[in-house]
Amino acid sequence: MDSDTNSNSTRSETVDCTPVADETLYAIGGGALILGVGQDSRAPSGVALISSHPTALPGELAQAWAANAQEVVATDENWVLRVYVICANVEG
Repeated sequence: MDSDTNSNSTRSETVDCTPVADETLYAIGGGALILGVGQDSRAPSGVALISSHPTALPGELAQAWAANAQEVVATDENWVLRVYVICANVEG
């Protein structure tokens, strides 16, 4: 899932594992990357990935992946935070 594309200084995005039929799926992996916009899709320098992690309540298995990015050096370039999750049925 992609965040909005603009030049705001921070981005946060969460991607959930979507249940399939009656199966609950859990986040077994995931990640995030920062992309620029247009023909040159390289991220602007000065934009950093701050965190990328599974999300869960204490004592529960994760069912989503979240990430945050931030401009550590201000830029007027547009950029996007892309977050992905790998889901699987891990129950017996």
